Amino acid sequence: VDRLHAKVTEMCEAYFTSIGHLQSQAPPLPARSAAGAAAGPGAETVASFASDVTRLHCEFDGLVDELESQQCSESEQLAAIETLQSELRRADAELRTEAAALKEIGWRRSEPST
Repeated sequence: VDRLHAKVTEMCEAYFTSIGHLQSQAPPLPARSAAGAAAGPGAETVASFASDVTRLHCEFDGLVDELESQQCSESEQLAAIETLQSELRRADAELRTEAAALKEIGWRRSEPST
C-alpha cells in the first residue's frame, strides 16, 4: 500500500509537471482567432510527457495486480489473527512473570527527578 501511495504521488507530480510545461510553452491565442492557429509545444515534448504518464500508469497497474495477488482468504486472515493473538498472550505472560520476579527482589522503577 505504501508503494501504491508513492506511485500515485509520482503520477500526480508527472501530471502537474506535464500540464505546467504544456501551458507555459503554449503561446496565448489571439482574441477571435481560430482555435489551434498558434503553434503549441513541440510534438517531441508532448510525446515525452505522454510517455512518462503512460509508464507511470503501467507501473501503478502492476502494483495493484501485485497487491491483489497477495490477498488471502478470510480463513487465512483469521488464522493469522489467531496466531498473532497467541503470540501476544505468550509475550504478556512472559512480561508479567518477569515483572513479578523483579517485584520479589525489590526492584523499583526510578522516579524522574524534578
